[in-house]
Amino acid sequence: MLAVLVGAPLMLSATFATPPRPFDGQPPSSTPYRRPVSAGGLRSYLLGEWELKKVMIYKAGGVSGRFEGSAKFDPFAPNVLRYEEEGEFSRQGSEDAVSTRNSLLYDFSSSSKVDVFFDAAAEHSSGPEEIIEQARFLHSIRPDTLELFDHVVENEDVCEGQIEITRAEAFMLTWSVGGPRQEGQILSLFTRVTPPEELNLSLEDLIKAEILERGMQS
Repeated sequence: MLAVLVGAPLMLSATFATPPRPFDGQPPSSTPYRRPVSAGGLRSYLLGEWELKKVMIYKAGGVSGRFEGSAKFDPFAPNVLRYEEEGEFSRQGSEDAVSTRNSLLYDFSSSSKVDVFFDAAAEHSSGPEEIIEQARFLHSIRPDTLELFDHVVENEDVCEGQIEITRAEAFMLTWSVGGPRQEGQILSLFTRVTPPEELNLSLEDLIKAEILERGMQS
């Protein structure tokens, strides 16, 4: 079966202003938000539509720029979610934007990991089984730590990734890569569609906090 995301673990200096909403069976109270720690809990958390903002920062071997668009996690097959992303990418230093799309498959059939695949199917009119058979493995996620591991390694580049969930309405995904071909970082901020007004976060503030902590210059 199947079960996808890259970057080094980063501690977010920015915080969310609104009180946490109960999730995953947590009763309403003033207790701190508890993120999902199981494959099933992570699946329930990801389901739905998200606003997506990314910043790509490369010192070598990549294209720096900004992406803004939307992402959606939908049921696709038993234990599998389909991730679809679309939006506009603007290269650093350019005002021109290019439309981009991406499709992944997340396999939740294991309780100890979530496997992520690139949807490589050329024809999507076929059934889920055929699409899953053509999918290409990318990496796995540990539900208990939200670390990304078992990345597909090319040219000896080393990739590290981490998902950070501190609120029910938003999460951060960070990737970093270093090696003979590439050195850079991707930071992705997912915010639930139609969130409370207080969760209208500043991507610039988040990115600035991350870059300062990592000592990277854009």
